[in-house]
Amino acid sequence: MEETAGPSQSRKSSSSTTPEGEETRENVLGDRNEASDVTLVIEGRELYANRGVLAHFSPVFHAMFFSASGFKEKSQDKVELPEKKFQDMVTLFNVLLMPSSSAICQVTDDNLLLLLTLAAEYQMDQVKAVCQDYVGGQLFDHFKSFYQFYTNTKKPARAPGPIPKGSMRGQKSKSGGAVGKRLCKQG
Repeated sequence: MEETAGPSQSRKSSSSTTPEGEETRENVLGDRNEASDVTLVIEGRELYANRGVLAHFSPVFHAMFFSASGFKEKSQDKVELPEKKFQDMVTLFNVLLMPSSSAICQVTDDNLLLLLTLAAEYQMDQVKAVCQDYVGGQLFDHFKSFYQFYTNTKKPARAPGPIPKGSMRGQKSKSGGAVGKRLCKQG
């Protein structure tokens, strides 16, 4: 996916560098000159995409580009996505097209609801699954933290020692077996 800021500027690939020096690019759907066959116009900016790739992952895009019902987008080279934010769509496509182990890193508490909303709108099950994995990981981390806190702060009710006389150990139950023996076998 390449982007341009406006008609007067030349096209460029948008990229940034991670702290490790790796280059990250926003053109996840293909370069304009190689695989792109449609331009998505969002907030006046252009994202170059491939109709087949979008249709593969989204029944909504499939209907838009390939249905016999005659959507106008089927024959357009530029398709406007009104009321969408450019960066939101870039994030959606990054999550959609990355391997799930990398895609989950794109999901944050701040963009989770947005991604789920867009995934529902475009019927992108892969994005929904990545979001579910993210939520599951967050729940696991919270339960793990709670468990560690609980086990580190819980004090025993009494120090282990001899069992006082008159306790249940050694007494017979109504069924005839020793209550203590039954309890020891369970624990």
